[in-house]
Amino acid sequence: MKLLKYCLSVSKQRWVVLLVCLGFFAGVYGSLAWLVHAEGSSDLYPNGATGFRASIEWRDSSYGTFLRRRALFRVYAEAGEVILLGSSAISVPLDAGVLTTNAGDIRVYAPGSVTGNVGEETIVDPPAFSCNDQRTLTGNLDQGRISSRTQELAGPDTIIDTTTAARGNAVPAGYVPCFYEVTQTGVYYVVFWGPRGDGSNSQTNPLGSIPDIPENFNDYQDTSVSTWDITVRDAPDSISNTRTGRVFANYLALFTGDNPRPISSTLYVLTTDGYIYQTDLRGVDPNGFIIYANDVGFLNSDGTPLYRDIVGTTDQLDGLQGGVSLALPTHFIFLQEPDPATIAAIGVPLNPVAPQVDSIVFNGDLGGNDTTFGAGGTF
Repeated sequence: MKLLKYCLSVSKQRWVVLLVCLGFFAGVYGSLAWLVHAEGSSDLYPNGATGFRASIEWRDSSYGTFLRRRALFRVYAEAGEVILLGSSAISVPLDAGVLTTNAGDIRVYAPGSVTGNVGEETIVDPPAFSCNDQRTLTGNLDQGRISSRTQELAGPDTIIDTTTAARGNAVPAGYVPCFYEVTQTGVYYVVFWGPRGDGSNSQTNPLGSIPDIPENFNDYQDTSVSTWDITVRDAPDSISNTRTGRVFANYLALFTGDNPRPISSTLYVLTTDGYIYQTDLRGVDPNGFIIYANDVGFLNSDGTPLYRDIVGTTDQLDGLQGGVSLALPTHFIFLQEPDPATIAAIGVPLNPVAPQVDSIVFNGDLGGNDTTFGAGGTF
């Protein structure tokens, strides 16, 4: 495997945007040497992971006028399959039980039901599925809740009775999932609410621990979620056909809660022309951040690529200096090797389109192809 280098928009502020600059660096990854059977936080922090954890966010605020601080996931599923879901914010009473109704939820939205530009999507209720609604129907208090690091790593157990969400113990250390039975093939949207629920900009800094601590699983999570999972299988009562490489996002909004808390997660970037890049975050220390990918990076005031870092007047990237701006995400962030069916479903070619360079022209300081020593020219 090769490391895809990345560009950082870094200042002395504690909040940064992490941008994968695919237009500038190369390094197409090789085959995976391992296989897991769930997709979620266990991919970002697998068994033996070092460093710190960054929780996903769902907040009603943005970094400047750029992207909202919320991780909106997408998952490709086919009719007859089942999407299994779990979260550390499920069944967590807010404010130490003062509010007994849990606002934490996992919601699934049908293909085509989320509209708008990346980072400012319009999400219209009701969803196609709510984990909390299903828990009410089954009466199973364990359903949908991930309550330990062990359950995070094990992933979802099987369900042998869908009316009561009775577990099958095919994955004894796993969690009891909520499950959405897919009737329409397509790309679904998945939203994880923290214990605070939707529409809040409350902030309690997570503690960034990968191992078990109470704050990873109680109302301390606030508008973030430490542990989460989206798994696609052929049926709720079987683990023989787990479909990996189905979960992706246009960008990820993440929060470690403080510095220094370096993270070392691995992600896979699928470009719109069909290339897949492995990106290793080898000890970056961004605190609150967004990770996304595009071809051009940051932009000058005239819309041309900037090719250097940017500086804002606040730690939320407000007041960008020099009239520069940030280009929106255009590529896709995956947690595992993208499944070919997923690639096809989002309109990306299965065979990468090789870049071509033609009609190269050089203008030297003497005109045409001629230049004096040390003066150079322009291609």
